[in-house]
Amino acid sequence: MRWSTVLHKANIAITDIDHNRYDQQIFSFVRSPRESDGRWLLRVFAYCVQPFEKAVFLESRGAEKTPSLVLEDWSGCITHWYDFRLCSIKEIRQIAGRSQKVSIWFVDSEEENRLWQKVRKDYRKLEKVEVIRFSATSLAQLSRHSPKNCSWVMSIENDKFWITVDGAIMEVRFEILKPHSAL
Repeated sequence: MRWSTVLHKANIAITDIDHNRYDQQIFSFVRSPRESDGRWLLRVFAYCVQPFEKAVFLESRGAEKTPSLVLEDWSGCITHWYDFRLCSIKEIRQIAGRSQKVSIWFVDSEEENRLWQKVRKDYRKLEKVEVIRFSATSLAQLSRHSPKNCSWVMSIENDKFWITVDGAIMEVRFEILKPHSAL
């Protein structure tokens, strides 16, 4: 059976009080049918929270060493690499060698938490890398309100995400397991 991708459209109003940024993002992106709701939502969040115009939203490619989202400078060099799964320490070192900053965002699950326990000591040694775990419960609640064409109001204040969809206000909970070190 052949899997077909689905085109999604998003219209997101962003109020980022922490960075004094007020913006309207309208974009289309492709979602693989094998991609979970949580991972899809993380890709949308990562794209929306960037105050840069040079974000490149890439197609999800599974285990290949291709990020889901990168930020590039004017010369095309990768300044920030986003991935939405935990990687082996060997792979994360290779990624950190290709980018100035690396953000690993993942959905709270038994499998990912087991892997985090296994690799966290090695990750803590890498200055460029940040690791954030998002609550599966809050992402599941949001995915129930996220049709193929979504319209959200996203508010960011004190490092908290609040999403308003169809009049319902939801907090997207997350935990910073490892922050970027001062570079």
